[in-house]
Amino acid sequence: MTLQNEFSWSFSRANLYSECQKRYWYTYYGSWDGWPKTPWDKRKQIDPLAAYLYALKQMQSMPTYVGSTVHEAIEYFLKTKKPFSEDALLERGRTKFLDGIAEAKTDKWKESPKKHKNLFEYYYNQPPTSETLLQAENKVVSCLENWYKSPIVQQLAFHADSRILSIEELAFFQLAGKYKIIVVIDFALMWKDLAVLFDWKTGEESDKTEEQLYLYALFANRVWSIPFDKIILSPFYLSKNSYTKIGAGCPTPLDTAKIQKVEQGIEASCDKLSVLHTVQDPEGFAYTTQRERCTRCPFKELCQGVDYQDVSREELRNKVLGIKNRSSEARV
Repeated sequence: MTLQNEFSWSFSRANLYSECQKRYWYTYYGSWDGWPKTPWDKRKQIDPLAAYLYALKQMQSMPTYVGSTVHEAIEYFLKTKKPFSEDALLERGRTKFLDGIAEAKTDKWKESPKKHKNLFEYYYNQPPTSETLLQAENKVVSCLENWYKSPIVQQLAFHADSRILSIEELAFFQLAGKYKIIVVIDFALMWKDLAVLFDWKTGEESDKTEEQLYLYALFANRVWSIPFDKIILSPFYLSKNSYTKIGAGCPTPLDTAKIQKVEQGIEASCDKLSVLHTVQDPEGFAYTTQRERCTRCPFKELCQGVDYQDVSREELRNKVLGIKNRSSEARV
């Protein structure tokens, strides 16, 4: 049975489209079916363009890698559903971080791009200094320390009155009876009769965070049937050890008008992106005009290779074959 590329909407997907349509195409259409095949499916040839784009979309920059390392450590220990030591948490985070850095210095990601780490800084020959690496490692540790010492862990997560609803689970709800809306809530629990939805942030505060959290509230209401007046949203900026609470019993209540506005915005975005889903041709997706975004984009070598010209899928495929040939020659 062939896996179909069906349209779904997520906060990150819509955000990517707003930043660069071409990167959006690379990520959601050009890379489709580019993953390594299972042993019983080896006879199927992989499109070199799809394989190349699939590998690059798995790439992380150092800040993103720090965030994913922190999330993975938190997820691992929350899923044990029992108390754990701070030392064990920090050791796992530090070890995972260092193992990933060591792996990124190799070509293991070419065997399985999703399984093995590929970091932007090493791929594009901009290796971080030892000082930068130490700062990144220390950030992983400090974020985990702040999380562990917070009331979230010490008072809520494993309390007898708490019931875990979700830990980093991929879930969805239907909007307007026709759109599949994807959410991944970092941590959600019931505290007595209140649902508390957490979002761990290792980066800086953003105006988009509240919109993302209101999407989580929509999900909790639609899927878990939790009234809006029984929902608390809590973004936790781990590096600053700062978190806020929005909702029931909090100084800042949930704004029902804002919930409606977010829902309307998502539906409008779905209307637009679902139409483009039928196009799926690279020439129908524009490059960003803000070229400063390109400096940290994993696909930049392809865009620069075609000099930001709108070219066909076949022309992109030929360019990729040229990039791979030059890469092979450089290693000889």
